[in-house]
Amino acid sequence: MRDLNADELDRLKRSNHQLRLSAVAVVVLMGAVLAVAIASGATQLASFGGPLGVAVGAVLLVPHRRMLTELGLTPAEGKAALRQERLRLKGITALPVRERVQRETLRARAWLITALLSLVVFAVAANYFFGHAGQPVVEGESDGWFTVSLPAGIATLILVPSALGQVVKHRREARDILAAGR
Repeated sequence: MRDLNADELDRLKRSNHQLRLSAVAVVVLMGAVLAVAIASGATQLASFGGPLGVAVGAVLLVPHRRMLTELGLTPAEGKAALRQERLRLKGITALPVRERVQRETLRARAWLITALLSLVVFAVAANYFFGHAGQPVVEGESDGWFTVSLPAGIATLILVPSALGQVVKHRREARDILAAGR
């Protein structure tokens, strides 16, 4: 990846900021339209949400991709340049190699603990849910733990792989810092 001058870096940062703001605005707007459509009973409109979201997302990316092409960068190089600039502004790149490695290692450990705790929550939620699913219940009574166990299980099923991915990312970052620091 080539080094960007101050003007190019500023253009990249502004484009990325505009892209993020546009994406948030579109998600909020689509959520509102979808909520109104469902509330009014127009459920057929709700089925167009996914394809419409993909189309709008592709349209939002066009100006950012064009700017990346003008700068001669790939999307991955653009992300890397933005990440390096964030680290520079936070003063992280000025830290000694040992402190940066410790920082990334600590982050990896925190994510590992999060993944393990989430795995325990998943095991408890799945055990409770599948242990009580299909059993007859008295009408009118509700089991709060049964109600909570399904969303808790789904949330942790999403969180565990994500957290493990973060562990790998931070360990790789620590390894890269060590390799570059020698």
